[in-house]
Amino acid sequence: MNSSANQFLLSWVEGTFSLGEVLVVGGILADGSPFRHGATTEFVACMEDAWWISLAEALDRLTANDCDAPRSMWVFEKALLWIAKRVDGAWIGVFTPREISDADREALHSRLVEFIALP
Repeated sequence: MNSSANQFLLSWVEGTFSLGEVLVVGGILADGSPFRHGATTEFVACMEDAWWISLAEALDRLTANDCDAPRSMWVFEKALLWIAKRVDGAWIGVFTPREISDADREALHSRLVEFIALP
């Protein structure tokens, strides 16, 4: 992925996920570089590159063991982590509270589908 494609993807993330709407958004670009956007106080640790790199390693291990999916949701005690992976290797992780409305769930699903289909 070239730098203009990276910038397009980052601009899409920043324009799609407003601050305060989700707990934190981040992931890895196709060139392997981490990105993140916004974080609530509880998720400030997710603003560190190392956090997203560690999550990328976990996703790589799942893929190596045939547990790969373009979209997944991980359940934590107080949050959900929604993950969408693109064919170019880029992926996004979106943390939300565990309890979200059906409308918010559908909106998030649509955004993740859109992320996968971005050029």
